[in-house]
Amino acid sequence: AQHIEAEVSRSNFIVDMLLASARAGSLQRDGFAVHSVKRCVDEALACYPFSERERDRVSVTMHDDFRFFGSDTLLVYVLYNLLKNALQAIKAAGRGTVLIECNAGASQNQLVVTDTGLGIPGDVLPHVFDPFYTTRHSGGGTGMGLAFCHKVITAFGGTIGCESEQGSFTRF
Repeated sequence: AQHIEAEVSRSNFIVDMLLASARAGSLQRDGFAVHSVKRCVDEALACYPFSERERDRVSVTMHDDFRFFGSDTLLVYVLYNLLKNALQAIKAAGRGTVLIECNAGASQNQLVVTDTGLGIPGDVLPHVFDPFYTTRHSGGGTGMGLAFCHKVITAFGGTIGCESEQGSFTRF
């Protein structure tokens, strides 16, 4: 019964992500408010459907909490997407960790997600935020996850970027 509940929870999670992605077709800013990044990170980690031992590979370094104008729910979904990709990268590599960092700066604040998995090939890197661009043809990737992240962060008035070294790391 516990296994079935876990699967139902995971299925509901996936449906919720798909609905949030579909709604992101037109992000209305009228529901935006000021939120704590730390609270969003805490919620994402508390609610993400980690499989066995995945949670142990994720750490957080909260140098500074900072506030942002946007949607806490959408930022949690952005973190879900980044976590999902990072966990897939370290699983594929058979090694690695995921680090989430928050830094408040004089000119900009940063929420950084880094994994030490496979990395992204140089020819793929320029396309990671393109809608429907995916390298996971057999794994069911839609190519919408990072496009969704880009749309959300842009709606918040922020920017999202990616750097990666194949075989070493990926950082968003």
